[in-house]
Amino acid sequence: MDKWLTTGRLESEIRSLYESVRGEAVADDAIWGAGSIDVGVRQLLQDWIPLRRKQLTEEYAVGGEYGLVPGPQPPSGELKVWVAGADTGEEWGQFVELRNPHPFAVDLSGWSLDGPARWWARQGTVIPAGGSLLVARSIPGVRGGGRLVVGSLDRSMSRGAGDLVLRDEGGREASRLAV
Repeated sequence: MDKWLTTGRLESEIRSLYESVRGEAVADDAIWGAGSIDVGVRQLLQDWIPLRRKQLTEEYAVGGEYGLVPGPQPPSGELKVWVAGADTGEEWGQFVELRNPHPFAVDLSGWSLDGPARWWARQGTVIPAGGSLLVARSIPGVRGGGRLVVGSLDRSMSRGAGDLVLRDEGGREASRLAV
């Protein structure tokens, strides 16, 4: 949210996409009566986004009426690559656990794991304050309730295969674990 909604980046992306599809949308409207893309984009930019921005940055933000959306993430959002292993009875190297030791949630959007196995965090991937995230080779292969699990670790790891490195969205090393 910090990088899209509060900086104008979202509106810029919408305008760019609008320009790239406008001709086809106008042609479709002429044939099918689908509605004017110009009206839709104008409503989005002038009505919907400002309303949602106000809701998310004021009403639902920390200190707002509802206080559901956390504040901006501090730059020191370090995490720890805690363990690489497997559930009992499975081949070792099937998952990696990332732990957040902080009293705030950490947004992993754009982060990655490099080394004997690789993974890229999708936009919106968040580890709650004091929580952890299992990055698994196979989501159904990770047993146990109540754990936050995502895929897809690109391969199984073997012991002694090298260092697993967690990198933030800028490519800076956040944590390292000898596998």
